[in-house]
Amino acid sequence: MKAKILLFALGVSLIVPLTGFADAGHLVLSQVQISGDGGASDEFIEIYNPTSTAVSLLGWSIQYKSATGVFPLSSGKRNFPDVSIPANRYFLIATTAYNGTAAADLTQSTISLSSSAAGGTIFLVNGTGYLSSGTDAAIVDKLGYGDSADNSFEGANAPLPPADQALLRNGVDTDNNIADFIVSASGPRNSASVPSGDDPSDDPADDPNDDPADDPNDDPADDPADDPADDPADDPTPAKFVINEAAAHPSGANSEFIELKNIGGTAADITGWKLSDLKRSYTIKNGILEPGQFLVVYKKESKLNLNQDTPEKLTLQNPSNEVVFTLEYSGKAEHSSLSRVGEEYCWTTKITPGVDNICL
Repeated sequence: MKAKILLFALGVSLIVPLTGFADAGHLVLSQVQISGDGGASDEFIEIYNPTSTAVSLLGWSIQYKSATGVFPLSSGKRNFPDVSIPANRYFLIATTAYNGTAAADLTQSTISLSSSAAGGTIFLVNGTGYLSSGTDAAIVDKLGYGDSADNSFEGANAPLPPADQALLRNGVDTDNNIADFIVSASGPRNSASVPSGDDPSDDPADDPNDDPADDPNDDPADDPADDPADDPADDPTPAKFVINEAAAHPSGANSEFIELKNIGGTAADITGWKLSDLKRSYTIKNGILEPGQFLVVYKKESKLNLNQDTPEKLTLQNPSNEVVFTLEYSGKAEHSSLSRVGEEYCWTTKITPGVDNICL
């Protein structure tokens, strides 16, 4: 059934500053793949050290509880070897079936993450004893995902990511799993991975021996403004957020979502931006979107209830309350989504949170 679609993209520049990965003061779970293109056992758990010093993992463990599991735990634990995670670096734990491009720092076979809708909980623990409860003092970080109320989530469960996608921490730790993680294409990182913008060779201030005066190619007299080859058109385009997909009742009331995408050329912070339907608004708590990255806002977090049989209007406002993007539709939207492909929108039953849309 064809629907009337009115689309407005107002030319308001994004001036919200980009902030780095928030320093939580402790190790955090940074990315999790529940299942990949290698099957349900193609899993990984990624840890990040956002602090300024290395952290030893000796005496630590990673533990897992399924939605039907009970405390105290008696299985699903892998103790860490005597290794350290350097400051601002990652550590990748994977199963033997993992087939990602980044090599695992630690292989394990004692934890099997559930890919059922109910999901489960992953615990990062400063200790090697089995957890006695979901609030055990040894828990440093945890991630509950799926739709079960029996998961030991922080704040609210993160969504279950589709196969070959991951739950990716969006740069903060607010102790709310649904707010702190987004569904994204998998991109595992290991101890050899360097966070974007954190390469000491790129920053003389990070290396006292890196003297710009020693660089024959670093000519102070070479003013880019005087260089005709320095074409401003080559500079990255500013970040630009759009409403990329709106799914009304795709498979259940709480599975409704609105998906945002950064179609610009630079990253930007979407914290404090506001999504609204015709009845209510939701303020995005956090989220740094890289170019091409998505942020999926589910109804169970936002409480936005998309109309299915009556006209709907969705708006995106920046922290200055300027309307940046508006999407209106009318028509039957149940069990389908309004998806952006290129500059056009279509109704499709191919619902694709966190990945590029397909019109069928």
